[in-house]
Amino acid sequence: MEIPVKVVNQGFMSALLEARLVNVVPGLEVELSSGPLSGAREEYRTPRVRQEKSDPTDITVAFHARNEIPDLGGRDRIHFVCAVTRISHDQMSEQWQAT
Repeated sequence: MEIPVKVVNQGFMSALLEARLVNVVPGLEVELSSGPLSGAREEYRTPRVRQEKSDPTDITVAFHARNEIPDLGGRDRIHFVCAVTRISHDQMSEQWQAT
């Protein structure tokens, strides 16, 4: 699952942005493969969350710039609950054509 995230870069940093799971859940991983921040005040990144189980899962992802101190106020996190719904290739094609 891909989750678009708006990055408010108050320090105008151009460092590499990293993501990590705050709550370790077996079968759950987060990946953020993008280049360094551009230094712009606002930009978007799209972390990818992979979940093996279909049960609803409470997820918190924290972001930080490499070699920087994390935000102490928790403003560097997103929190959500998600569940995986498995569908066939044909169902996916039908949904794609309907949109």
